[in-house]
Amino acid sequence: MTLILTEKPDVASKFAAYYKAKRATGYFETKDVFITYSFGHLFELLDPNDYLSSWKKWSIQNLPVIPTKFLKKPITGRNIQDHLETIKALLSKAEKVVLATDAGREGELIGREILNHFSWSGKIERFWTSEALTPQVISAALNSLRPSSEFDKLFTLAEARQHADWLVGINFSRLVTCLLGNVDTFPVGRVQTAVLAILCQRHQQIAGFVPVSQYALEVTFKTSTNHEFKARLLASRDPLKTLFDKSDQPKTVMHDLSDPFTAAVSSVVTTDVSRNPPKLFSLTALQIEANNFFGFSAQKTLDLAQRLYEEYKILSYPRTPSRVLGESDVNLVSKLFTTLNETYPAVFAQFDQSKIDAANRRVFDNAHLEDHHALLPLAPAPSELPPDEKKIYELVLRSFAAAFSPDSQEFKTQVFLRANQHDFYAQGTVIKSKGWLAIYPQKTEPKDDADEDQQLPDLGEGQQVSGRGIKSGLKETKTKPPKTYNEASILAVMRNPARLYTKETEDENIIPAGLGTEATRAAIIEILISHGYVERKGKALLAKEKGIFLIDYIKKTPLAQIANPEETALWEAALLKDPAGFLENTKGFIIKSVEKVKNDPIHSPVIPTTVGNCPVCSAPILSKKTFWACSNPNCRFTLSMKVKGTEISETSAKILLSGQKTRFLSFKHDSGRTYKAQLSMDRTGKLSFHFEN
Repeated sequence: MTLILTEKPDVASKFAAYYKAKRATGYFETKDVFITYSFGHLFELLDPNDYLSSWKKWSIQNLPVIPTKFLKKPITGRNIQDHLETIKALLSKAEKVVLATDAGREGELIGREILNHFSWSGKIERFWTSEALTPQVISAALNSLRPSSEFDKLFTLAEARQHADWLVGINFSRLVTCLLGNVDTFPVGRVQTAVLAILCQRHQQIAGFVPVSQYALEVTFKTSTNHEFKARLLASRDPLKTLFDKSDQPKTVMHDLSDPFTAAVSSVVTTDVSRNPPKLFSLTALQIEANNFFGFSAQKTLDLAQRLYEEYKILSYPRTPSRVLGESDVNLVSKLFTTLNETYPAVFAQFDQSKIDAANRRVFDNAHLEDHHALLPLAPAPSELPPDEKKIYELVLRSFAAAFSPDSQEFKTQVFLRANQHDFYAQGTVIKSKGWLAIYPQKTEPKDDADEDQQLPDLGEGQQVSGRGIKSGLKETKTKPPKTYNEASILAVMRNPARLYTKETEDENIIPAGLGTEATRAAIIEILISHGYVERKGKALLAKEKGIFLIDYIKKTPLAQIANPEETALWEAALLKDPAGFLENTKGFIIKSVEKVKNDPIHSPVIPTTVGNCPVCSAPILSKKTFWACSNPNCRFTLSMKVKGTEISETSAKILLSGQKTRFLSFKHDSGRTYKAQLSMDRTGKLSFHFEN
């Protein structure tokens, strides 16, 4: 008998339909095949106190927590133990296992955990495909099963990552929380803390930004044929610059030139600009695009893509890190074009079939192909596809069509003019051929200069033009702070941390690995929000006070390395290169960090000051900068330091916590008027106002 093990019940159902298998409790069966499933991860690493009872207490003296051997236990959940017994019984009857969990690092870990738990020593073959599980795809993959040994390194990578994340999370979360006097729980993670540091750095850049005035002198020129165009006084030709730090020079030119005035064209530079179509989508690239176009969170985009893959079967495997296809995928692309062009002729109007060639390295490139090829649309969308799913599908559809469409062609013209020894500059861009841009009617690129797209007339050296507006053309602008991160921009940095240290680039080799993986980046953002470190405001992701405080503190301790995005990316590269060595280095870093804290008095725990006892549970109340909070992690009591626009002093807080009324304080009504009242607080923490007679 052969046992096919899938990652989820619905995937098992697809195999069951293919084999026409009968349903039983927890599995499907035919004469020769059993089909069963996991529910994602069925096992988790033991808790610290499962190894040693003394490790249950959060204490610096109990650190580091490093098991001599990592052990796992079944997760707690409804019917999990019963289902594991079912798998055990099926394994006892099987001669061979076909591991059909998701084709990726986590899928490999999920499957191997189950087989290792039952000490399975029989034959294992790997079912591996990036395509949606149609009967044809299942048949093809079953006919090309691969030895499980080909994926041993993938399993080793996944387990090393799992162990390292556990070690960093357990040890450093406890260490930081204890150092901060247990005033709150401060979860720390190998990747999440580095991402938080990026958001906190941007907060500081914006908070400390001081705008600086810049000046431009803009005039309008007219040719003898009455064709008008705008130009600016040139501040510098190399580098090209039309903004001045001071207004003195533009004002001198305004004084020198009358209105109107005459200028001569000193040079004209015309350049043909060809723009390649964007590469196919990886998951992160799709998440970035969906956030830019629709404001979708990374998690929402992943969930929608997963539905298109699993339920509708019209999208390839979504959790892919690749932006290319394999060189053997040429025939697949030809078939997809034939199928999709019938339904979407307008989208594929620019499609160039000659680009379906293994020599086209922008698309077909084994050297940059990872576990799965880039995202592809596999079939036309059904008419009943929900609106949000349709948006994601159409992004992938257009990406596929664009990748095989012609480059866009533009004429970029630069004109330099001189008037009374003063130089002016004009530029314009004219699209000669839209090419792939025609597939994205709503896709526009931001321009640094509003006049970059103007239509310039035919101009030649020495040509005379008339200028006007010199007396009123001075414009003052202010430098702008860095933009807040949204999910699109933070995902771009997580994918390519080199963006933090160089001009934005698609070269992903400057720093050899990203922060997190395609499968985990969305979850990392959600984790930071759930910890209270980050908040969403519209599309923006903003560091909150708790997150800023944590990063500021960590940077003063031996743990500073985990708040360094570049270091974290290098860790990820080390994991990919040598999983075992990476894990040992992680252990060494934890041991050294803990020892430094223990031996250096400067890092002794903060002793928190209390302002009273909690009215709900009687635990001490601690100050947290903008509010007071109960020190009991299971109690949700808080008291804001500002009520109705009025600061609540520590003295007033102590009075409230003692059950008494404060003195009369001034408060502001929503309408804007002020009034006086005393405050009191009951045993539930509810505030009451007591007004003057």
